[in-house]
Amino acid sequence: MNHRHRATAPATHQTRRKSSVLEVLASHLLEPQKILSSKSSLKDYSTLHTSKERIDQACLVFHRDVEEAFEEEGAPEMTSDVLKEFVIAQKALKLSQNECEELLCELASKLFNEKKGVDTFKALKVVGKTLVSYFDLVTDVMVFLELRRKNSTMAVVQGLTLGFSLFMQSLASWALGQPKLVALSGLVGFKPAIEAWRETTNAKPFPNQMGDNTFILGVSRMLEITTEAIPQAVLQSVILFLYSDQRTTVQFVSLFASMLTTGFTVAFADRDQDTSKYQRISHPKLYGYVSSTNSNKQAFFLVVFVTTYIMVKMFALSLFIATSSSASWTGGLLGLEYAGLLIWRMQWKSWRLAGKGVDGAAPALFLHLIWYICLVAAPFPGIRAPSLITPRIYFIGQLYMLTINFVIVFVCFRVFNGIDFLEETHAWLMLSTATLLCLVSGGVSFYYVPNSHRHTFYRQQTYKQYVEQFIWEEKMFVFDSNHREWTGHEAVRAFLPFFWSLRYLPKEKLIELYKDRWAIWCSDPPGWFDDDFKSMIPRELLYGVDEIFWGGGGG
Repeated sequence: MNHRHRATAPATHQTRRKSSVLEVLASHLLEPQKILSSKSSLKDYSTLHTSKERIDQACLVFHRDVEEAFEEEGAPEMTSDVLKEFVIAQKALKLSQNECEELLCELASKLFNEKKGVDTFKALKVVGKTLVSYFDLVTDVMVFLELRRKNSTMAVVQGLTLGFSLFMQSLASWALGQPKLVALSGLVGFKPAIEAWRETTNAKPFPNQMGDNTFILGVSRMLEITTEAIPQAVLQSVILFLYSDQRTTVQFVSLFASMLTTGFTVAFADRDQDTSKYQRISHPKLYGYVSSTNSNKQAFFLVVFVTTYIMVKMFALSLFIATSSSASWTGGLLGLEYAGLLIWRMQWKSWRLAGKGVDGAAPALFLHLIWYICLVAAPFPGIRAPSLITPRIYFIGQLYMLTINFVIVFVCFRVFNGIDFLEETHAWLMLSTATLLCLVSGGVSFYYVPNSHRHTFYRQQTYKQYVEQFIWEEKMFVFDSNHREWTGHEAVRAFLPFFWSLRYLPKEKLIELYKDRWAIWCSDPPGWFDDDFKSMIPRELLYGVDEIFWGGGGG
């Protein structure tokens, strides 16, 4: 389909969402009498005496029977078609033409003002996560100040760890197109607060920002966990083992805060991503694992799972570091795991990034380190995506990480002198109990995942397979570089090389598509077929197209 009239329209998912709207509201919009009488004895608007009463009643009906349906998790966004269809339904219930027009204006004004407001519940969630994050940061600083007085060497190590985390958050902000001032705020620890505020107030993304505010906040949370919370948990655990005479309450509080921050942030950051309306509409086969009926229970058990997951891993790893008395042993173990995971991903030919222009070896190896750290101690469900580590690797990787802990503890006591740091029976009891709690809580959380999405946690699917099976065959809308939305299979397929690496795309199909359609697009161009589009299509896909049509302004 060629929707050229959308070229100057705001970026919305109109065509894709329209069918969803009709499904959600069919029982209401096709039976207008039912809308008014479902929760009221009023048969139609003729019994009300004034226009104001009739319009006020219609607004109440709209909020009760239509607006609430769109406030549910995973529901599509409301479009102008919904308003029009609702007003037409009310006209059948004896609203006059003038009253219908006034009702439409009233509803549009109401929705616009609500859009400008702040979602209080969303604000509380974001502020809560931010406060937990800053509590962790503050306790880390307090531990640093204590170490300066008692153990200068460990203080330097911890200080460098904190500094590296702040630097990485700042660097990521700059790389994702945010203003320099925002990027610099990361160096002094203000970036999480800024991102939380922008997400809460639905602030407009910065002009050159690569992704919406939810995505940027998610990246910030992931970096915070992988470069601060986890390293701090390992370091402080090792300090507690090595320097028993220097233990303080602040150290235990800080360690617990790091683990709780990880569990809380991982669980809720990923849930926010999964319940994003855009993600559920754009990638319905992947997003939608959050239960609509047992959401709170699922969230609780997910927090427990992630928190206990990091507890058992930090316990085993820090004991290994303390007992081996050599960084080379730990480095060797982690290096082997990193390399093994990389080789596994290479076998599936899915280790490079999917984005066009960023699929080189260097960024892939760096991001592989992030995914490896996530598997070690922060198992974000989102990293199971086909474009990241794939579901099968995510599932088996977690089982490996939980199993290897027992091997590590065995080595600590039977090869090294673990008895000097902890009673062996106590170590096995702590590890076994926490691991059992981890498995049970993870199993309960997974139990609440809808059947339609359980396979996304374990069934193997590479990004190349995902493109061929879903994006090429089923997806119906795409955004161009100017955030304009275009609908139809032809537009979605044509834009694939515009954004994604060729190594994951069906080249033969694309060559055939351009060969058959390029000349037609030139003679009768769709709205998306502009110079920007033409310049971004790799020439190796156009060898079947006459060269006279390759020009940036050709047509």
